[in-house]
Amino acid sequence: MARGKVVGVVSPGGGSGATTVAVNVALWLSEGGLTAALVDADPGLGAVAALLGLSEDRSLPYLGHEATLRPVDQDLLDRHLQSYRRLAVLTGRSEPVGPIDGLPAVFGATAPILCQRFPLVIADIGAVTWGTPLALASQCHALVWVVDASSGGADRLDRCLSASVMNPLRAKPSLAVINKVGVGLPGGGEDWLAREYGLSLLGEVPHDLAAVRRGEERLLPPVLGGPLAEPLRGVAGRLAAAVGGRLPSHSELPAAGHRTLAPGSSRA
Repeated sequence: MARGKVVGVVSPGGGSGATTVAVNVALWLSEGGLTAALVDADPGLGAVAALLGLSEDRSLPYLGHEATLRPVDQDLLDRHLQSYRRLAVLTGRSEPVGPIDGLPAVFGATAPILCQRFPLVIADIGAVTWGTPLALASQCHALVWVVDASSGGADRLDRCLSASVMNPLRAKPSLAVINKVGVGLPGGGEDWLAREYGLSLLGEVPHDLAAVRRGEERLLPPVLGGPLAEPLRGVAGRLAAAVGGRLPSHSELPAAGHRTLAPGSSRA
């Protein structure tokens, strides 16, 4: 029986930084001693392989292609899992193989197997602006919304969560990360997220495009060094605490708008 939890990292629009947050949080969970996996389930980009210098040929879309010939099992999954340091990674592809509509089905078959081995599975889903990512996000146990710190980012979140197609996701236990802080968000970002959307804040990540680009060039995610390391580690620790994983230190971490997500809990 599955014992782990799948946390989907989503955004209300492209460019919010969902992939950056997903990769760095998953990596720090594993570096901090929690057995974790990262799945690139973003049907529109599939950038995890490029960020970590891994192969796109062993990936979720290719696993789905093979799953048309045989059921997904541990052996098939092991043939596609890769490693980055201590982190198990199932990459995506920037040009997926086969129909993209098949991703939710293969994700649904793969996630329970991953949950048998990993306490936390971080799924990079990206912008939930159309059917496939919505179907993927609906299969996660909890969601982390990455909101870019701008008036445009706030507007995208409002439009996204107000849409009727979001009803299945509004019932999911949900948290938030404010990314690119320094650009300018409606005053009191934490209070605003809680008041308007019932989202509890995991942390804020400063706007530092140079640090992200240096990481991409060196295949060394910012969480492993540089000015973004501490805020990203804080986000990872609070996430682990919120979903019942075990990681915190930093004097047992939680602060921000931390909230524990009990099984079956929902947004306020």
